[in-house]
Amino acid sequence: MSEKFTNLRQRAEEILKANSIGEVPYSTELAKVIHELNTYQIELELQNKELQKAEKELRTEIDLHFRHYEMAPVAYVTLNNKNNIIELNKTFVNMLGLAGKEDILNLKFTNYIKDEDQDIFYLFMQTLIQSPSPSPQSCELQLKLNDYTFLWVKLDALIEQNIQIAISDISKLKQNEAEQRLATSVFENSPSGIMVLDKDLTIVSVNSAFEVITGYSKQESIGKKTSFLQSGRHNAQFYQEIWEKLAKDKAWEGEIWNRRKSGQIYPEWLSIAFVQNVGQKEARYVGIFSDITAKKQAEENIHHMAFFDTLTKLPNRSLLYDRLRQSLSQAERNLSFGALMMLDLDHFKIINDSLGHQVGDELLQVVAQRLQDVIREEDTLSRLGGDEFVVLLTDLKKNKNEAIQQATIVAEKILEELDKTFDINGHELQISASIGIVIYPNDASEISDIIKLADDAMYKAKSHGRNNFQFFTVDMQNEASRRVAMQSDLREGLKRKEFVLFYQPQISMANGCIQSAEALLRWHHPTKGLLTAAEFFPMIETSGTILPLLDVTIEEACHQMHLWKTGNIQNEIQFVAVNISARQLFPNDFVAKVEVSIKNANIEPNQLQLEITEKVVDGNIKQTIETLKAMGVRIAMSHFGTDYSSLTSLKLIAVDTVKIDQSLVHEMESKKSDASIVKAIISFAHDLNLSVIAEGVETEQQLEFLKENSCDAYQGHYYSKAVPAEKLLQLLEINPQQ
Repeated sequence: MSEKFTNLRQRAEEILKANSIGEVPYSTELAKVIHELNTYQIELELQNKELQKAEKELRTEIDLHFRHYEMAPVAYVTLNNKNNIIELNKTFVNMLGLAGKEDILNLKFTNYIKDEDQDIFYLFMQTLIQSPSPSPQSCELQLKLNDYTFLWVKLDALIEQNIQIAISDISKLKQNEAEQRLATSVFENSPSGIMVLDKDLTIVSVNSAFEVITGYSKQESIGKKTSFLQSGRHNAQFYQEIWEKLAKDKAWEGEIWNRRKSGQIYPEWLSIAFVQNVGQKEARYVGIFSDITAKKQAEENIHHMAFFDTLTKLPNRSLLYDRLRQSLSQAERNLSFGALMMLDLDHFKIINDSLGHQVGDELLQVVAQRLQDVIREEDTLSRLGGDEFVVLLTDLKKNKNEAIQQATIVAEKILEELDKTFDINGHELQISASIGIVIYPNDASEISDIIKLADDAMYKAKSHGRNNFQFFTVDMQNEASRRVAMQSDLREGLKRKEFVLFYQPQISMANGCIQSAEALLRWHHPTKGLLTAAEFFPMIETSGTILPLLDVTIEEACHQMHLWKTGNIQNEIQFVAVNISARQLFPNDFVAKVEVSIKNANIEPNQLQLEITEKVVDGNIKQTIETLKAMGVRIAMSHFGTDYSSLTSLKLIAVDTVKIDQSLVHEMESKKSDASIVKAIISFAHDLNLSVIAEGVETEQQLEFLKENSCDAYQGHYYSKAVPAEKLLQLLEINPQQ
């Protein structure tokens, strides 16, 4: 403004000059005075115009300031030294919900402060007044809108003659703070574990329940990927499906197994949600989980109560029927057989009544355990009630007679096991059982019929003197009776030393001479004559006679090898081969028994070859085979090529010799596929530096084919069937070493 007035003189001069015409007809002094007056007059006029303009602009600014003051987003109030309101703006009036300024002017400001916050305002004013220099002070309190409604505000005050206060509405801020505190409290105090992950699935926050459930502290968890919690029970696809569902639906929930810091694996119910803020700059995953171990245990308990007997913990009638239904479907689908045995303890009621229910209950528990030890893992033992049990045998052989044979074996084992003394609370008890057997779906294909027929067969067993088993049909019972008789003959035959060894020569392709012999078991049955192993071996495999009999076989074969070694024969046999059963390999003393047999016979370990089949090869016998090989004993894989896992078995266990199964040899001439398999076996075995023997050679054509394909040796009826040891000596003299 001052610059405008400074230039007025110059502007007046310019205006006067522009309006003058010719010379002024006065003396010089007078002309100067007139000129000065004219100039001053013009200057005053200009100054007046500028003042009017400035006054207009000032009035505009005042009006604008007043409007800003009145309608500012912040309320303003002026108090005197008695805290009376002497000035305020419209915003404060609206904030309090009043009609106009006149409703509040000259009233105490404290009238509008919540009673509980009066002390806050008092201390605030004391601080403001006692401040050494004029400086703004702030506080937060609640204004009273009415008896029930209050408003959180922030006061910013300064003393300039009067007390000037700016009042800001912070109710939303306070509400957000309260919600934040509530959220934090819920987060920290939630009984469920909570973890917050960033977009890279790194943990950025966990709550206290997380620490309690997992055992990991916040310091141990934050900054880590969630993979450190994985139990190992789920594969990569499981987790991939979770994240795919999250990407699609922004949420996932389900059951998952995780691992605590202690190493314990536990089940949890996990919910994951994808969260994005308003600015969409930070993505978060929030996982909420709870330990459902107790829930799972409760479910298991309920399931157990519904489907298991409370005394013996065996499946009850409901679960038995369900499994029988499944087994029926499987048998019909696979064209196989199953068996159901109804078993009732003989004279159990006498024991229960005379010795008390506690003894009876304990006896039932021990019976249940013994029966469970007899059957396979895939079979079902059930208690229907009282002393009545049911054994469900599933997926038996597809041949009916073989299925009957399997059921007979189990029934014999049950009777044998129950025949042993029971020691119950100091009482030595002897019991037996009556067993009824039904073969399904041959005898019946309905569950109710199967149960009824088995029950009928069980009562038939009772009528035959108890402590026996009866099949529902006569043919089946005859087959079972034949087997029982054979089992008895086997035990007696072992005692009477009716079992002998025959030897089938194994011929070298290189020179056509006998290089070794396979020991084959024969039985001089007192009424049936000489029986081959195929006629009786399936029965001894499941009886208690197999291990003693096979141990004797190894001892006798080693002894015979000693006789050949020390005998005066032109063609010395290099080794004797003995077939062994899978059951021989599992006892811990098998290797020791072999070692003793070799030592007692005074032969070298490599003069004994033990032959195993592909079907018994697994990791459980690997150590036994490796120990035998380390001793120097030869190992052969017999019947090779008949199982889908042939090559795998050679990888699992290193052998010396592969014996091609006779079924492949017999079909070489008629089936190109079998001929190709034989070629492949020979080639593959030679690549592994293994020798190859062909089993069951019966024709010259078969022999020539094997020679052409570099087979190392053969055995079979083409050269000789299995013969006694003395007959083999004659063969050695006929075929001297070339």
